[in-house]
Amino acid sequence: MALQDREKTIIWIGGVIILLIIAYRWGITPVMESQAGVRDKLAANSLILAKSNNKIARQKELETQIKTVNGEITLAEKNLLKGETPSLAAAELQKLLKNITNKENVKISSEKIISPQDADEYQKIPVQIALNCLVSDLRKVLFQIENCPTALIVAETKIKVNDVRNPSNVEAMLTVFGLIKNKMPEDDGQQKQEAPASNGKRS
Repeated sequence: MALQDREKTIIWIGGVIILLIIAYRWGITPVMESQAGVRDKLAANSLILAKSNNKIARQKELETQIKTVNGEITLAEKNLLKGETPSLAAAELQKLLKNITNKENVKISSEKIISPQDADEYQKIPVQIALNCLVSDLRKVLFQIENCPTALIVAETKIKVNDVRNPSNVEAMLTVFGLIKNKMPEDDGQQKQEAPASNGKRS
């Protein structure tokens, strides 16, 4: 009887072990694998979300930069020549240069309007003026041009000394230009209509 009881105990213990192995293999292991898969999926989703957030942040930053640049361009364009056409803009530039030189008591001996030059979305409107003045006065004129509220650029300066014994008096040829914005071609949205066909009968 004692032997049979021991055999039963061994068999019972063996059965329990087998059940535990089966439970671990078909119960605990799949759950652990499932949890590991969920963790991996969550990690992948977190990475995708982080990348999406970074992309959105970069996009917002880029949009902010574009708005800032557009604002700066709009502000700068307020300092362009006011003439709507190259001829009107050139006339305004001549007036500005006369005001500047008169302020410094310098007379313009001659002036010349040069053909406009394309510069992407803008047009350069150049005017050439000749001055006969003291070097100190020329320096003041150049300073006033460069610091004019209307954006003006001294593109070229040619200086000639009239008298080497008196180099303070010079002849200066200045080429100054301002900018106007090119007009975009208007799209009226209308298409050319074909000429109506002749309704005349053949003879």
